Amino acid sequence: MKITVQEGKEKAFDEFPGLKQEELDTVNDYYKHYLFYEKSGSGRKLWSSCCHQQGRLLSMDNLREITSADWYALQSRHGDEISCPFCGKTVELKAKGTAKNCKKLETYIPVIFLSTADNGETIYAQAYWTNKDYACNWAAEPLYMATYVYRFRRNEAVQWEHTYYGDVWHKQVNGFFTEPFRSGGGLFFRYDDYRVIGLECLKQSFLKYIDFTVCKSEYRAGWNNLMRFLAMAAQYPENVEMLQKAGMKNVLADWTQRKKKNAANIVWGEKDPRKAFRLDGGELKAFMSTRKSMSVMTLYKRAKKQGTGLSMSDCQGIEDALGWAAEKELPKLTKEYGTTIKALTHYLKRQADGERTFGMAFRTWKDYMTAAEGMELRVYRDDVKYPKDLWTAHEETTEKNRKRLEAQRRKQMRRQQKEQAEKEYLALLAYAKRKKDLEKRYVYAAEGLMIRVPENREEVVAEGKLLQHCVGGYADRHIGGTVTILFLRKESAPEVPFLTVEMNGNKLVQIHGFKNEGIHTTKGRFAPDPREVYKEFLDPWLAWIAKGSRRNKKGEPVLPRSYKEKVEVQIA
Repeated sequence: MKITVQEGKEKAFDEFPGLKQEELDTVNDYYKHYLFYEKSGSGRKLWSSCCHQQGRLLSMDNLREITSADWYALQSRHGDEISCPFCGKTVELKAKGTAKNCKKLETYIPVIFLSTADNGETIYAQAYWTNKDYACNWAAEPLYMATYVYRFRRNEAVQWEHTYYGDVWHKQVNGFFTEPFRSGGGLFFRYDDYRVIGLECLKQSFLKYIDFTVCKSEYRAGWNNLMRFLAMAAQYPENVEMLQKAGMKNVLADWTQRKKKNAANIVWGEKDPRKAFRLDGGELKAFMSTRKSMSVMTLYKRAKKQGTGLSMSDCQGIEDALGWAAEKELPKLTKEYGTTIKALTHYLKRQADGERTFGMAFRTWKDYMTAAEGMELRVYRDDVKYPKDLWTAHEETTEKNRKRLEAQRRKQMRRQQKEQAEKEYLALLAYAKRKKDLEKRYVYAAEGLMIRVPENREEVVAEGKLLQHCVGGYADRHIGGTVTILFLRKESAPEVPFLTVEMNGNKLVQIHGFKNEGIHTTKGRFAPDPREVYKEFLDPWLAWIAKGSRRNKKGEPVLPRSYKEKVEVQIA
């Protein structure tokens, strides 16, 4: 449980022991060691990240006795691995000019420090992100950034979590603990393995009989889930020791990896194994002869609760046959269909033969019962629930149910088609009215050209296919009234696609012909811009629209005076 009180760093760390110099030296040795150098006279100035020598001059002139380590430090080149001339540890040479700001050398290593107090009755764990950044100081020691601290005592575990926003610590007592190091963010974070210093102290603590090596990483040189395991072991030391000795590592893994206590099967804190598992002596002995899976115990207890118990070996056999379904599906289905685990499993065993296994019989029975429910059969009756020949009943019932579902789908499809036809009919009626309004506003003819309105959706789609541009995608929006598409055609061929126009009220949005005149190629247009080519037609038309699309008694467009005078002058 979370405690809402926030604590300052001083209070959270008040009782924790400080870090010892040998521990700090151990952390420093986790990092790769470098020996930085720059030329100075006839020698070199050296900075060592392993023994923290800073700017120490090494030259043939000031050395009475030259060792091999000195000679290699003076003669080797950038990137060579040598022994440090000051402490003898393996280092990689880095030239000042070549290394530059050393950003690529920056490293983070997570470390947990363990220690004990009160004669081993208290265990402290301090978690730090350690970091080495050589940009400012080549010989610097690692920096330490605390993330979590833990205190473990018999039947008690306490965790303090550091939040960097506001620099406060949140305290949690008992429960499932959080591992201290993670990388990434949001849903894509992962917990990082870490180094542990002071593991030997656990052997002198109240948890000395518990094996913590199960938390050792199998693939990397580090540890994982150790803090969760310690929290579990501190709260229930006797239970953890008992489960480890019984070889029930899966139960411990459920706690540390999935935050699952298996509380239905284990009374945590109960020292007597029989009371802890809620089994008598004979049942516990029988359970220990199985593979000691929690699903076996769950199946056994549920069958026992139904008044028709199964043996532990029977439950193990059911788990072997069904896997996870033995615990998750089998009890649920027996409750749903009013039967017992024992009755159902005995029936399925009778239905299984040499080629068809118990697991196949269980899956077939599930399909059969689903089909029987769909056919509205009385599934609570034993003759329906347990047919004499499951395989034949399954084929017949599922086939009938398939035909029933197919008939339902056909009926639904006909209904949907009818609804779609009605919808399209209403849309056509609405478009018929819209088309008249569009024709009144936009239809126009002059200079051998004409503007016409699409007859229907299909004509807009066909326009896009023939002219190889994207107007087909506007078809539904044009019919619905959110976009206005018009056709510019030659009067001599009004049905042949020529140019396509999009209007927004009185404004010409775009006009394009075959392949959009090549405007999307890297070489520019393959054809002139229709706005310029047909300017003499488009400008009077747009001016006429802007003036209200006036027409005479014959329905012919009445041009604005300025354009009418231009036309008369051209004719004269």
